[in-house]
Amino acid sequence: MMKIKMTRSIFVGDSHTCGFDNTTLWNDNNYADIYSKINNKPVAIYAMPGCSNQKYVTFIKTLLDYYDNIDEIFIQFTYWTRYILATNTSQELFISNFKTNHFSIGPDHCNLIDRWTDNTDIETDALYTEYNMQVKKEQYQPPLERMMGGPEENYNFYYTNLWHNQLTHLKYRQVCGDLFIIDRLCEQRNIPWYLFSMNDRVFMPENFDYFGPLTNCKSDNKLNVEEWLSKTIDVEKYRIDQEHYNYDFHYEIANGYIPYLKEKNETG
Repeated sequence: MMKIKMTRSIFVGDSHTCGFDNTTLWNDNNYADIYSKINNKPVAIYAMPGCSNQKYVTFIKTLLDYYDNIDEIFIQFTYWTRYILATNTSQELFISNFKTNHFSIGPDHCNLIDRWTDNTDIETDALYTEYNMQVKKEQYQPPLERMMGGPEENYNFYYTNLWHNQLTHLKYRQVCGDLFIIDRLCEQRNIPWYLFSMNDRVFMPENFDYFGPLTNCKSDNKLNVEEWLSKTIDVEKYRIDQEHYNYDFHYEIANGYIPYLKEKNETG
């Protein structure tokens, strides 16, 4: 008898997607892990705490290259104020020979679940590093005058990045470009993907069609997790800190919210 190959779901995101609790990863407050158990389905999770949305393109391409049985992708969109920096201590001025999995760590197999993350060690002798950064509250103080110029002409790099990149049209362009690439990757393989956020602090514009329609994105900017679950539960009772939630909250995501995201595609 021919053995039927099981399909696999992909989840990418930040600390919510890798079961972050205090300082450790892969705890039970992980909706992707729970989704696998509920549906008895193979899942690959690629996530890291404090992750920037910019990471997701390489995450997804790495997984698409590694697996040939992916049938759905879920992207937990995160804060636009996060961004990536890197170092290059080699003699190369321009780096063009990286594959998308250059900084990958994984897969770590755990039953039906494969866990992936990126190397975050910047105290290293490696020639190249890549790491997540985020604008801090004190950097939001509006300057009296927003001058053009590089870091040496302004207060510091953070000033320039915040006022001349993140809070301008350039950030929207970059986000739309990344999602457009993801959509094309999924279109080539006929894989539906779903975009959602955990709360209303994550900015979700009316559309991401800057470079054209997202043909394989099926979530249609539906309600964020907190907003959807607040219809039936008191979200505040499920918090373990200001940002994160306990196992029961993540179970509700896996058992209720993820099917809600898929509902439109499956019924209409």
